[in-house]
Amino acid sequence: MNVLRMGETTHEDTFHALRPNGHDCYLLLLVESPALFETEEGWQKVEPGTAVFYLPGQRHHYRADGEPYTDCWMYLESDAPLMFEGFPFGKPLPLRESGRFFSLFSMMLDEFFSSRRTRESVQGALAGALCDMLAAEVDIQGELFSPFLALREAVFRSPASAWSVEEQAKKLGVSCGYFHVLYKRYFGATFLSD
Repeated sequence: MNVLRMGETTHEDTFHALRPNGHDCYLLLLVESPALFETEEGWQKVEPGTAVFYLPGQRHHYRADGEPYTDCWMYLESDAPLMFEGFPFGKPLPLRESGRFFSLFSMMLDEFFSSRRTRESVQGALAGALCDMLAAEVDIQGELFSPFLALREAVFRSPASAWSVEEQAKKLGVSCGYFHVLYKRYFGATFLSD
């Protein structure tokens, strides 16, 4: 996972963003002011403390709602999918404890603009934590999602390695059958096809 750009921006109360083809990378918005976001169901009023995570190429359409619009934003790229199959990409997701997200984002922003030699590795770890926290806001994945996501990222980083279902299931403390069920639920693909 690589953070390409990030920041925090305030726009005028007339702000309006329409990107029919999105961006060529993931876009994460942490909304800090009232706003309106267009979803498949139409325009949705969004309160501060809401996240919206867009897939590469996904349409973005949102605007201020009568006052200046502020958000924290981050462009990410990854060789592996960042979220599980069924994650509500492009839909506003109210955050239960939004302060945690904004605090982590602030740390990431500081790291992003630092000149420390560990900047990239720390940035990647913090971005992974932020994605895990966001995934935890959606109640369909359960406690094993993070270890499965880490496994999938390892497979994508080293596809030539000998990956065994039996060995990975044992490491995760589940049966082979349950391993297959969870992997398919989380990612919409089988372990062997990845």
